Formats: sequence, C-alpha cells, structure tokens
Amino acid sequence: MRHGHSPSVLEAGVGSDRERPLSERGRAEVRRSAAHLAKAGAKPGIILCSPLLRAKQTAEEAAAQLGGPPVRPYDPLANVLPGSALVREVAAFDWGCDEVLLVGHMPQVAEAASHLSEDRAFSFSTAEVASFEVSKDGSGRLLWKTAPDEVVD
Repeated sequence: MRHGHSPSVLEAGVGSDRERPLSERGRAEVRRSAAHLAKAGAKPGIILCSPLLRAKQTAEEAAAQLGGPPVRPYDPLANVLPGSALVREVAAFDWGCDEVLLVGHMPQVAEAASHLSEDRAFSFSTAEVASFEVSKDGSGRLLWKTAPDEVVD
C-alpha cells in the first residue's frame, strides 16, 4: 500500500518531508482501501511501514480497519532500497505470519510491484493497494490492485 494523501512540507507547516502528516483526504482514502482489504478477507499478521509520519499514520488507520494487527516501522520502506531488494529482504524474513501489509512510498512501492509482476509501468495513487503472492525467494505474482476511488461500497 502506498501512504494516503499528504500535504506538502509548506502546506503542512512542518520542517521536513519526514514530518508530513496525512491530510483528512488521505485518512479517508486509507480507511476506504483498508476496508476493502478487510472485505476481501485480508488478515495481515503485521503491518510494516516506512518510519516517515504519513506512512506510520497510514499503517495505523489501516490497522484499525483490519482488526488491529501490530504496526512496526521498518526503515527499508523509506525509499532506501530498490524495490527488488526490498521484496527479497521482506520475503526472506520469517515475520511469524502468512500475510504482511507493507506501507511505503513512490517510487519504491511501484518498483517492488514491478519486480513481482514484471509490469514495468506499475504506479500507485495515494492509498492504492495491491495484493501479491510472494515466495521466500522474492518471486511472486499479482493477485489484484485497487485504488480508493475504485472501491465500491
């Protein structure tokens, strides 16, 4: 999942990109996408998120819709690794559950999705979510992808 909509540093009145919060629109986007995940039967055992504020807030909003799985800041989700390396790192670790929700940023989430789906034009709107089946070796396949404005209540 990509984080929800966030105002610019200037609009938010904060000192750095790390401090940008979700906007009200962003919170609503995340709730919509996470509710869709819940209706689709998603049951992540953990939510890993970028340590940047807007991603942490996205993860917390999503957790509330998904029955409260623990949220854990995960530094590699802060656009510090290429998407393919991120996928391999996450897939190789035993998180103690079958489902993990990742919350990050562009371009890393698109790079990771492109690696898994072999679709080089992959992109994510804010709070868009994609579901993948991923093997321990970091290979995978796309199951589905949905943006908040595509969710039908």
